[in-house]
Amino acid sequence: MKFINPRSSNIDNINISIRCPFCHQNGMFELIGKAVLVDNDCYSEGCYAGNFKCPNSACDAHVFIIYKEGYTSPKTSIISYPNEIVDFDNIEIPEEIANTFEEALKCHANNLFTSSAIMIRRTLEELCSEKEAKGNNLKKRIEDLRGKVMLPNALMDGLDDLRLLGNDATHVKSRNYKNIGQTEVELAIDVTKEILKSVYQLNSLINRFSDLKKS
Repeated sequence: MKFINPRSSNIDNINISIRCPFCHQNGMFELIGKAVLVDNDCYSEGCYAGNFKCPNSACDAHVFIIYKEGYTSPKTSIISYPNEIVDFDNIEIPEEIANTFEEALKCHANNLFTSSAIMIRRTLEELCSEKEAKGNNLKKRIEDLRGKVMLPNALMDGLDDLRLLGNDATHVKSRNYKNIGQTEVELAIDVTKEILKSVYQLNSLINRFSDLKKS
C-alpha cells in the first residue's frame, strides 16, 4: 500500500470513534502526528491513514486507522489495525473454551470467515469435552449434551446448526450452507455467545442476586 502527501498541520485535529482492540472500550481516538493520503485502488478517493491513540489512559494503545475524509466530525473508520474485535465477556467460561472462541473472533475481525467458522466448531468440541458429552462424532456428542446442560431447545438446535457450518468450513464436499461469509459467521458468533452465556454465566448471575438477600 502506498501513502503520499502528509496533511497540512492546520487540519490535523482528527478524532475517530472506535472500540479499542486492546482494552475493548469504546472511545474517541485522536490522531498522533500527521495523516497521509492513501494511494491505493482498494480504497476510494479521499481516504487517509494515520496513527491514533486510545483515550483510555490505562491502555494508551496506538492503532493504525484508514478513514474517509469528509466534513463530519468525528471521521468514519474504514479499517483499523489491529482490527476491532466483537465484544465477548469470558467471565466464568473455562479458559480453553474462551481462548478458542476468542481466536474465532480474531479470525472474523480479519475477514477470515472460513477460519472463524472452523474455530467456532472447535469451541463446540471443547464445550462437549468439558461437559463430558459422549459420542464418536460431534453430532452425537451434541445430542448427549442435551442431558448435561440446561439450554432452551432453540439454542440446542443452534448447536447443531453451528456444527453444520463448521463442517462446511472444514470439508470441501459439505454444502449445508450456500456460503460461509460475514453474515453466516456473525450469526454463528451471536449464537455461540448466547450458548456460552447460558451454560456458564447464567447461574453466576442469579447467584449474585441471592448474595444480596438478607441472611
